[in-house]
Amino acid sequence: MKTAVYFMRCLTDLTMGDETLGINSVMGEGEENIPDELLGEFDIPPLIMMREIRRTLDEKAFPYMDYVFGGGHFAFHKGRLIASPGSPEDEGDEWMILNEDGWEEEFETMMNDLWSSQVQPDISPNGVYNKIRTELEALPIVRKRKRKRRREVLNAANQPAIPADSCFIFFINYDDQEKFEALDRMLRQETFEIGTDLGNDRGTCKIINIS
Repeated sequence: MKTAVYFMRCLTDLTMGDETLGINSVMGEGEENIPDELLGEFDIPPLIMMREIRRTLDEKAFPYMDYVFGGGHFAFHKGRLIASPGSPEDEGDEWMILNEDGWEEEFETMMNDLWSSQVQPDISPNGVYNKIRTELEALPIVRKRKRKRRREVLNAANQPAIPADSCFIFFINYDDQEKFEALDRMLRQETFEIGTDLGNDRGTCKIINIS
């Protein structure tokens, strides 16, 4: 299998709620022997990643739905939060995109796990890492926000929300180049709603292939 790495920027707040519970990686309809991934409090579980991508592509009449999401061919990994808006200080109304602690080390571990497993990526960890850094450095400063610490935004159920302009990375493993290219085109062209099924808690996100 091959591996693609994606950078996702969420344009609005989103909330995971209790859906953060569950398995850490999915392959179509079932769990497979994919390297374990620790699921952080604000990471997006792979089951949600796959579900939301499938929902949008189904609406767009994507021709390979059964193959990509039917099991055994494409594996979807978690969305790892790597940066979110906040203030370097506790006070102040000018925010900027701040890196999440530990994502570089976890990214390196995940790549090494992929290399040592049956999922052999055809990408360079250093090359992908540099592209991630480029995307983060290109993000604008978020100005004139209310004075609050990161993630103190709450939804209607008083659950912490992942704020707009937060950024994630995630992996997709695949075994068919033609079908992957069709999927990749759709991922780059469309916007996706990610989050719970509670209406206003779903965030609108854009996806970029950085591999």
